[in-house]
Amino acid sequence: LHISIIDDQEKIQKKTFTKWMNFYLAKSKPSVQVDDIFTELQDGTKLLTLLEVLSGEKLRKERGNKRPHQLANLGHVIDFLTEKKVKLVNIHPESIVDGNTTIILGLLWIIIHHYQSSKIAQNIKAQRSLSEKYRIVPASNSLVPCAFETISQIQGFYATKKKVRTRKFMLEWAKKATSKASGSNEAIKDFSTSWRTGQAFLQIIHSFRPDLVNIATIAERDNITNLTEAFDLAYTHLNVPKLLEPEDVDVEKPDEKSIMTYMA
Repeated sequence: LHISIIDDQEKIQKKTFTKWMNFYLAKSKPSVQVDDIFTELQDGTKLLTLLEVLSGEKLRKERGNKRPHQLANLGHVIDFLTEKKVKLVNIHPESIVDGNTTIILGLLWIIIHHYQSSKIAQNIKAQRSLSEKYRIVPASNSLVPCAFETISQIQGFYATKKKVRTRKFMLEWAKKATSKASGSNEAIKDFSTSWRTGQAFLQIIHSFRPDLVNIATIAERDNITNLTEAFDLAYTHLNVPKLLEPEDVDVEKPDEKSIMTYMA
């Protein structure tokens, strides 16, 4: 059973990380896409393109598709991340060239987590700047929606965190956002089973756009209906890409990394 859960989580992470990667690769010029992250990242070029899109910097790419070229490109990936102070443990070019699925998923998660942290830190800083300039508190659709209610809370959080603790911040944000709709923050305890019913996703959408969700009815509906509606509404009205599928969340233990990737 334990092995089965791990296999299922790997399959879901593969699907989610592939969609996340393609969302950003589509912004490259010329745009590229990846169908199978376990076989198409081995030469390093698409990973380098992804980092170019995320960072806005131009990275060196070796010409040729022989193993030495592949290893060199993946070395550039690791060197770039190391320069950005990204902690890499047991991530080696050879493992990616050889198609080690655990290492490939691990590397992509490190990249996702790093740029999540950077984006959240930038948003907090921007919200802090606006608050100082105009002496306002965050609105429900602000850059840091619902997580903080006073200027001092924003300033205090940002001043004491050199590196944003992404999971902790996102969880606190989710509790605040869902509590506005549900009247209680007890339902959100993690980024796994708390999201299976789809209600949390809909409550967060409601915190941005109350007109889109009838909160009174969601508890009566089945999980797949709620999840489908949430992902459709987020995509149509909030420009959130469909990185998750309802069937992947309505499982005994939804994958935390996949849900965090979607929520970012």
